[in-house]
Amino acid sequence: MKKLICFALILNSLSVFAGYQETELAQYADLAIEKKKYDSAIILLNALLKNYPDKEIYLSKRGAVYYQAGMFEKAEEDLTKVLTLSERKKEILNYLGLINYKKKNYAQALKYFSDGIDLYPDSFDGFYNRGLVYYQTGEYGLSEKDFLEAKKKAPDLIEAEYQLGLVCYQKKEFEKSQAAFSRFLEKKPDFAEGYNNRGLSYYASGLFDQALSDFLKAIALKKDEGVYYDNAGLVYLIYNEYEKAYELFEKASVLSPVFDKPYYHKGLIFYCQEKYQEAVQEYGKAVHLNNENGYFYNSRGNAFFYLNQFENAEKDYLKAIEILKNYSSAYYNLANTYDKMGQREKILFLYNQSISLNPEDGWFYHNRGRYYFKEKDYQNALKDFEKAVELNPADEKSLFSKSLVLFNLGNYLEAVKGFEYLFYQGSLKNLFEVDFQKDESLQKDYSESESIKKEIGFYLYLCFDKMNDENGKKSYQNFYNDKKRDSL
Repeated sequence: MKKLICFALILNSLSVFAGYQETELAQYADLAIEKKKYDSAIILLNALLKNYPDKEIYLSKRGAVYYQAGMFEKAEEDLTKVLTLSERKKEILNYLGLINYKKKNYAQALKYFSDGIDLYPDSFDGFYNRGLVYYQTGEYGLSEKDFLEAKKKAPDLIEAEYQLGLVCYQKKEFEKSQAAFSRFLEKKPDFAEGYNNRGLSYYASGLFDQALSDFLKAIALKKDEGVYYDNAGLVYLIYNEYEKAYELFEKASVLSPVFDKPYYHKGLIFYCQEKYQEAVQEYGKAVHLNNENGYFYNSRGNAFFYLNQFENAEKDYLKAIEILKNYSSAYYNLANTYDKMGQREKILFLYNQSISLNPEDGWFYHNRGRYYFKEKDYQNALKDFEKAVELNPADEKSLFSKSLVLFNLGNYLEAVKGFEYLFYQGSLKNLFEVDFQKDESLQKDYSESESIKKEIGFYLYLCFDKMNDENGKKSYQNFYNDKKRDSL
């Protein structure tokens, strides 16, 4: 090989090539291509084209070498010249498609691959490569169709299984995704990224034990990949095993110091532990590395919120909205912040915005209902609390609020139904605590108040009192007496 390189360098310095036969130069060029010595191959092919400019075989070979060397503009120039002349049209169309794929000219790449498929419908590579393009453009159904066709034409094309796993993951068809990755891993059991991606699919479908197992296998195969440690840490975070999670996130940040997610996830650990100042610091590191991630700002805003640093929280939520204009949780959190800041004139618009962006989140209706309740607009408050309960029947907080509104509207019988359900069957968690700020990664849970049952009993007494039901009043007389005594 050293002799080959020297030979190519000598050729490159000569202006005359007398004494060298075409076949000899071509053989050396093919050898350089085989050995992936692309610089030498280009020098040799340049020499051949200088002497034999009309031979498209050398032009097409040089185009292919330019592609392999990452010189896409030159590759496209060479290959376009010979596209209509070459007997190697299938190969050239494929290269031109790949060049445009690498350049992210997806429309042109699709054209080349589709032209190749039309001319050579029995070849797998056109379908496979077009599937790659459809994947990048988010057309996952078309991508899946092409990978399945490639697999049909080349049953041993294991890469098609891997791509099917990725496509089905994006389509949220997690069982199909896991099955495809499993078929791939049967053939390639030492491919760490395969385990990582199957682990992500397990994680997304809530199969956390399987996800953790795959992430740990990926780590065992490739110990220097920070993202694998970060993914494993997320499972431990879900399990509330904060020490193990932190250790893995720390390892990820050491291996990949410019990787933003481990710092963000360490922030989540501190947030779960109600160590909000530490959470702010870790979120800040993530923001420093990636100031275009709206979720980072939203989460740091949540930590500021619980530190009662509402102006800082406001700035972060506004930044999150600037980056992610359709991010419903940021509007919701900003509304809660303005509520704390006493800027109630800004609240209703933000709650309306969060609901319009995500009408299936019961918490948004709950907090807008609270706004209406404070404004004594009980009819609108009732509608929102009813919607919140409809969306989440286990939401005892909204059921309590609905019952309270019914009490204020004088509908005591319906109010009693809600209060008695909570009194006798409810878990009584979180009824009087501050509403948590919305976060994409977790929902904080707060301890219940010991006085909840007494409070509900007090309202039940008041309902029966308003209905002049003496038997009902007797059942809850003690709660009424306790409330009166506590108020003295």
